[in-house]
Amino acid sequence: MGDELHFQWVTLHRTGSDPGPVSDRVCVEEPLEIVLRFQQNGTVLSKTLAITMRTPGQDEALVRGLLFNEGILSDPQRDIDHLEFRYDCTASVRTQQTVVVHLRNGLIPDVSHVERNLITSSSCGVCGRTALDRMLDQCIYLPRTGLPLIQASTLYTLPEKLLRSQEAFRQTGGIHGCALFDTGGNIQLHAEDVGRHNAMDKLCGMAHERSLVPVSNQVILVSGRASFELVHKACMIGCAVLASIGAASSMAIETAETFGMTLVGFLRKDRANIYTHPERVTI
Repeated sequence: MGDELHFQWVTLHRTGSDPGPVSDRVCVEEPLEIVLRFQQNGTVLSKTLAITMRTPGQDEALVRGLLFNEGILSDPQRDIDHLEFRYDCTASVRTQQTVVVHLRNGLIPDVSHVERNLITSSSCGVCGRTALDRMLDQCIYLPRTGLPLIQASTLYTLPEKLLRSQEAFRQTGGIHGCALFDTGGNIQLHAEDVGRHNAMDKLCGMAHERSLVPVSNQVILVSGRASFELVHKACMIGCAVLASIGAASSMAIETAETFGMTLVGFLRKDRANIYTHPERVTI
């Protein structure tokens, strides 16, 4: 995988002993639409199987492996006639965004058992901009902009508080967690799950149950990295500050910037990377 595909440079605000703007590399995250094309009763059919978020590169291997592992194809080398890659709707040469899988003659795939969390595609295919445009239509709680929300010193205390709330993690060491904090650093809600996206969904559900939505004056912390999917879910409940223990992906950063969200990564007890809208964090 070429370096030009799997990372890109961004400018962020680093806190800690030597605060200020710095350039850093972030992992690229882009959507890939997988379309199956086959003949049935003399008619050529196209079916979108999945739209998966991935780091560009080795896309052909990704498609073959996914179709085999999901039980769609028993022998990808035999069952695939050829793959057709299409550029995104901006005609960018950086990455292909859609792959059409042309199946061998006579093969009609059974996809009835496949259930995936999909980002619905538009007629022109999927690209980062289409996904963001769709989110703008879906999100009714856009974060408020401009005002400081939390002290950096308070932000630094959140990882330890999240860890203390993770009973299942202490017992197993193999589960993700997320928590909702007020601006004083007090936990209001917390959730755990083996899937990061499931933990966030649980947290969002709890916030609705307790009539806390929108959470425009609170902070969400997630135990892993910040992906597009987690930023999307946090945006849906109006989160103004999303922090993560790990790094943020390129599309997570673009999404947070677009929606006015402060995105924090590599949160530690004495420092953090603030990727977007640093004005909400008082140093």
